[in-house]
Amino acid sequence: MLAFSVLILVLWSFVALGQISQVNIEFLLDASESMSGKVLGGAKIELARRALLDILDALPSSYNIGLRVFGNRYPANSTGESCADTQLLSPIAPFTTESRISFEQHLSAITAMGMSPIALALESAANDFFGLDGKKIIIL
Repeated sequence: MLAFSVLILVLWSFVALGQISQVNIEFLLDASESMSGKVLGGAKIELARRALLDILDALPSSYNIGLRVFGNRYPANSTGESCADTQLLSPIAPFTTESRISFEQHLSAITAMGMSPIALALESAANDFFGLDGKKIIIL
């Protein structure tokens, strides 16, 4: 978390100095079946949710944010569908109170159950930035 906070401060300083016009961040959340497993502190998916909420708390309102998830709609035994399961839940948009509420609602509704089509999710995430100016960041 410390490294992420430093990254946010550095990006914010570039924006403040006019060296970067806009910062666009898309969060990619792994909601595959393995994320339902438990580790010290709870289920992996719950820990990921909490980490994303902590990151949102550190973000300046001048940023744009989005949320893409993969592995959440089809069970792992539905291989064909599950291997192509990635979904843009919150398109990249200004970070407002309304967008945060929407982001949190989407986040709380995610169930970990499928495969991990990470390559497809990353490719799709890259396309989600189409037409946006400024810094483009994917956080997986």
